[in-house]
Amino acid sequence: MKKDIDSLIARYVYNAQTPFSLYELSQTLQLNSEETSYAGYLIGSNVAVFEMGDYYISRPGYFLNKPFSVLPTRFEISSKCLVVGHRCVPFANPDILSCDFTFYYKCKPVPKKVIELYTGDLFEYFSLFGEEFVPQYFCLDPANKDFDFVASNYELPGKMNATVLDMTAIFEENDFKTGDRLVLKMTSWQEGIFDLSVKKDLRSNIFESTPETVIRSLWFDNFEQKLLESFEHFGPRSSIDEQIAIAYVLADQLGVSEAAGSVEELIKRSKKIEAKDFGVETRLWFKDREIDAFAANLHSQNAEELPEVNKLFLTIGIPVSESLIDAVLYDSLYRQEKTCDAILPRLLQDNYEQIPKRESLFCLLHLEKRRVILSRDYNWFADHEYGKLRQKILDLYGKMLNFVYSLSTANASPEKLPQQPLVVLSQLFSHLGRMLESLSVIGAVSDDDIDGMYLSLEGMEYSFDDISEELGDAAKKLQRERFIVIKREEENHE
Repeated sequence: MKKDIDSLIARYVYNAQTPFSLYELSQTLQLNSEETSYAGYLIGSNVAVFEMGDYYISRPGYFLNKPFSVLPTRFEISSKCLVVGHRCVPFANPDILSCDFTFYYKCKPVPKKVIELYTGDLFEYFSLFGEEFVPQYFCLDPANKDFDFVASNYELPGKMNATVLDMTAIFEENDFKTGDRLVLKMTSWQEGIFDLSVKKDLRSNIFESTPETVIRSLWFDNFEQKLLESFEHFGPRSSIDEQIAIAYVLADQLGVSEAAGSVEELIKRSKKIEAKDFGVETRLWFKDREIDAFAANLHSQNAEELPEVNKLFLTIGIPVSESLIDAVLYDSLYRQEKTCDAILPRLLQDNYEQIPKRESLFCLLHLEKRRVILSRDYNWFADHEYGKLRQKILDLYGKMLNFVYSLSTANASPEKLPQQPLVVLSQLFSHLGRMLESLSVIGAVSDDDIDGMYLSLEGMEYSFDDISEELGDAAKKLQRERFIVIKREEENHE
């Protein structure tokens, strides 16, 4: 009987309460080498899993039913509401909007209501998603369904609506006051369900010390240290959410407690950690250091042993995923080509000749095998609108890929190049990869989404033009300096 690999892997991942390696998963499920390779691909693209060195952590398995606290603000207490926002990071499924989470208090669902807030004040409750993504959370909230973000030229109004928890009955029942906390537990990852309870502040005054305040103070010190360790050992992660999740794993059982503080409190009080620009995004990082692309992608590598070209490609973090391979094949089918012969030369352009013949033949064979599978269900008419957009995305992808090759042929050491443009280049590759992946399923993207993607692509082209000029100039300067040094050495030798 054939094993259902997908469901076996999914069941293992969703129930893994401790870190696991691909080898351990393979041994437990008795997978062969091909199935193990497929499992690695599935895990790597699963939002429920993140990587720590040689191990993977299951978010639903690790965070299920573990308590964490939220300290409501004075505004929330007076308004008898809770703005969920980022409060459930990293315990919640990031694929579910926080306004869509369900909360239970004493086995009864907590009702929701809509309030209006100054947009600047609302940002405070969403900042751990990354400042650059907050407008999307506002606009995707059903409370703002009538607001047209595109028509407003991507500018937010002074006030916005927010779907919040109606805490009237809970706050009144518990005589909720400033200093009282909410304790939450995630009970369903897939559905975004949480249990909620109240933790009263029993101090007679704010200066009184109790066993609970001592534990909380120790928690702040310990968790701050674990966040710093996550920066040092694992570099900036794919999101602030994942960075915080790693810190919780490093803190282990000390990180989860009903007496624990919250991450948003820690960031506000920390003198060592702050949000930093990371290309076009933001990350939590050391307060006195800038984030560089080298730390982001090479932290676990022995960079000194790598040739400059490999080092550069690792620094940029160019994704070569199954979705990218499918995208170039769908593009070939859209062009109504009969073979895959034109794919690599079109993508790599002048640099195609640098690929060893044996490797290009192997790649071509893989493409042809995959093409046969995809062509069976391909419908050119259904793919027409997707195909035009996909072609433009791949044109920019190829342009960027060839630019990286040009940097590598100039022997531009990545640590000597401007770091922020390198980070932006890395993020552009990632964003294009996600766009191509979203176009892989016909009907999954609406006409409005396609229009938005064209606008995003236009912005990415402008961004690439800016950073390629800066990086190109820096690479030429490095090359000139290198030539001068060599020339002087030769003169001295004579």
